[in-house]
Amino acid sequence: MKTLRDEIDLSISEAVFQSQVIQLAHIHGWRVAHFRTGIGTQGRYMTPVQADGAGFPDLVMVKTFPDDNSICLIAELKSEKGKLTIEQEEWLNQLNNVEGFYCFMWKPHDFNSMAQTLQSKGLVDIIDIWKKNVLYAEKYTK
Repeated sequence: MKTLRDEIDLSISEAVFQSQVIQLAHIHGWRVAHFRTGIGTQGRYMTPVQADGAGFPDLVMVKTFPDDNSICLIAELKSEKGKLTIEQEEWLNQLNNVEGFYCFMWKPHDFNSMAQTLQSKGLVDIIDIWKKNVLYAEKYTK
């Protein structure tokens, strides 16, 4: 039986993958925030942030379910070869300790798990998936 993952091109860029995640999140009623990078005066890509913003996760997604429980998903997205920076890992570790926040690090090969998370019907489903997944990917930082 073919899965969604079988249809995903694992060589896609992080930007293309991000676009797919945002589209799927919107289909399933999530409100999504992403802060885009731009090219600075010295020709380098950068996201204009102040204070401790370096490494802040790619997506913040919130949804209120019919039982009035609201959930905040934090997602760092990477291409298949991408690795977390120290700052990204620190943000995910700290946010993961905030009650009601569920942090994920997804790559294109995680598409099925990501889709299952975004299609969840409530908090119990999300927590179940969250516990089964690599949340802030130790294996991607080594």
